[in-house]
Amino acid sequence: KANFVNERLPDIAKLDEIVNTTGSDSSSMDNMLEVLLTGGMELHRAVRMMVPPAWQNVETMGAELRAFYEYNSMHMEPWDGPAGVVMTDGRQAVCMLDRNGLRPARWVITKNGYITLASEIGTYGYKPEDVVAKGRVGPGQMLAVDTQTGEVLHTQDIDDRLKSAYPYKRWLKQEASYLESALTELARFQTMDTDTLNVQQKMFQVTFEERDQVLR
Repeated sequence: KANFVNERLPDIAKLDEIVNTTGSDSSSMDNMLEVLLTGGMELHRAVRMMVPPAWQNVETMGAELRAFYEYNSMHMEPWDGPAGVVMTDGRQAVCMLDRNGLRPARWVITKNGYITLASEIGTYGYKPEDVVAKGRVGPGQMLAVDTQTGEVLHTQDIDDRLKSAYPYKRWLKQEASYLESALTELARFQTMDTDTLNVQQKMFQVTFEERDQVLR
């Protein structure tokens, strides 16, 4: 909790729980998002930090956008779904999918100025000739509407704003410290008997799939 202390949240460390442990996954995410927004973080950045796309292995991603995701990944682990999330801070209305993209989210803009987003087609009665634009929110993508200006922001628009808001690339170069190790260093560790190994694997939640498909 101390990581989130600032001038707007000076006493947050005194709270028993920032995120409730008895409610649903959605309520826990809502708690965390509320903390970030109350602390002064912009909505798009907050949700991108909490539910980022699968950015690590995208070779075509620009250096500035990669720096944004890498910097924010150092603050918390991603909240993965499968999930389709809709939210608002009173001005921005946002829909996004997690990196798996298993929840359908289709949107339509009509001539009367309405934008409809739902998992199914036909939730709003409109004529085909009244459609101005339509599409879908894909895995790790976002769609936002600024209710004050009427501007519709797609994933690229939001990413362009986020990557240029702060000098993330310079911050990483100047301030980030990376831990590096070689496999030869493992020789310093003592071998374990079967019972001790089983206890350690259970303690650190090493699954059979990880042992069979990753470690082996």
